[in-house]
Amino acid sequence: MRNADCTFAYLDYGGRRSLRLQMRYSLSTLLAEVDPGTAILLYTDTPAAYARCPVTVVDISQRLAEMSLDGVYHHRVKPCVLLDALRRVGRGTCALLDSDTFILPGFAQALADKVAGGAAMHRLESINPMPHLVRFETQLPHAGVYRYDPAASVMFNSGIIAMRAQAHEPVLEDAIALIDRLIESGQRFPTIEQLAISEVLRLHGVATAELLPWLFHYCSLSQKRYMNWRLGALPGADEAGELGTVARRPTIGVERIKVRLYHLWRRLNTRPPVVP
Repeated sequence: MRNADCTFAYLDYGGRRSLRLQMRYSLSTLLAEVDPGTAILLYTDTPAAYARCPVTVVDISQRLAEMSLDGVYHHRVKPCVLLDALRRVGRGTCALLDSDTFILPGFAQALADKVAGGAAMHRLESINPMPHLVRFETQLPHAGVYRYDPAASVMFNSGIIAMRAQAHEPVLEDAIALIDRLIESGQRFPTIEQLAISEVLRLHGVATAELLPWLFHYCSLSQKRYMNWRLGALPGADEAGELGTVARRPTIGVERIKVRLYHLWRRLNTRPPVVP
């Protein structure tokens, strides 16, 4: 599988150790799947943290306020970063990966096959995901009038968002505009960016494929706590950059029984506070 026409992107800001461990683990599994020399962009407000990683670091420390609307909605940064990445590469496909993902065998070929006919995201979460938006309507820069449609509106999970340069840049511009309109109307639900990207893809008539079997996205709180515990125990976890400098297949299983056993152990080994 050749990856010359595919660029990958990650996003890390805020300086959280847990996110950085997730990032390095995800990156190591990606490096094990793609061809050597595959372009990887890492957008961050702490470039020094990734000085030893095999990525092209993009410093966004001066742009975070604008991308997040001064912190009003942090996930707005994701489509802004992907749009920037598409403009930088100028050709082929760019895939933005969440830090809390890891790559499974066959991902590279599946991604190439899926985006050949449109865009790709992690998985379809629901149809009619936000019924309270039934009367929502707004004007978008490229697609024109957007209306929420209970019979057709969809929301895909954004653990990965893969789009094509030039062809899909107007889609992302509309998605960012839709995020802004939703926020201006008083909406504050945590998956605004997922809904906006999914809906604008639908409005533009772009087919959105799922990458669920080839990508694991541990997005639930229980899975994150389990993974953060496992990642913190890996050799080199406290050494800057070490986990993301080598290619490795996933070594941590996130089976439901393991997550449940961890949380049971955690409850049994956490002393309740003493009430005076």
